[in-house]
Amino acid sequence: MSLELLIRHLHSLSSELEKSGKKDAAKFFSERRDVIANSEVHSRKVRTTLKELKTCRAMAQYGDFSFTEEEILDKVVDEAIELYSS
Repeated sequence: MSLELLIRHLHSLSSELEKSGKKDAAKFFSERRDVIANSEVHSRKVRTTLKELKTCRAMAQYGDFSFTEEEILDKVVDEAIELYSS
């Protein structure tokens, strides 16, 4: 897993959420994408963001995510868990 892949999935997820009118959720993921993309790889900001992302799977239920959105979110969470653990 890599940060670049996580950034791509965060972009895809925020785009899908934006298309379906879930602007708050889209903003949440685009903000985290920006933090990861614009910070040093091993910085505290990235580490904190990964910690947030690895625990946000429940957003799919509360945010009424589509199957596609939930599928991308699963990838985001799995990648965040993998990167946080390494």
